[in-house]
Amino acid sequence: MKKPTCDEILQMINQVIDGELHGDKLVEAEEFIRQNPECGAMFRTISRTIDLYRQRRQEVDSVHVPEIDWEALKQRLKK
Repeated sequence: MKKPTCDEILQMINQVIDGELHGDKLVEAEEFIRQNPECGAMFRTISRTIDLYRQRRQEVDSVHVPEIDWEALKQRLKK
């Protein structure tokens, strides 16, 4: 079995994170990630980054942004 390239490893990690692998393929990918420290670190880093993004996105989505009266603002700036 040939050693996978970085692109192949990254694609596999993305498929695991995205829930695209199932059954034997998922078990194989998870085992590969567990057995390779560099891949495991990459997997954890990517997973954590995605989790942080999702948390931040929820926070941003919950913030109310007031409507801006652009015409009134232009008039005030002209004074």
